[in-house]
Amino acid sequence: MAPGKPTTSDFELVDCEGRTILPGFIDAHCHLRAFAESLVTLDLRPTDGLSSIADIKAAIRICH
Repeated sequence: MAPGKPTTSDFELVDCEGRTILPGFIDAHCHLRAFAESLVTLDLRPTDGLSSIADIKAAIRICH
């Protein structure tokens, strides 16, 4: 097999005319401590419909 030759016929050859190609990917990782903390915290920002202490207490009762 020649170097640089595909080993399968299931591909599309694209001529990029000498331009630089960078791989794109999704970096699927997590920061363990931050993730663990997110499991035991409540999001009580006003965007969640919480506008009073009573609303916050109700949200805590529902989540815990």
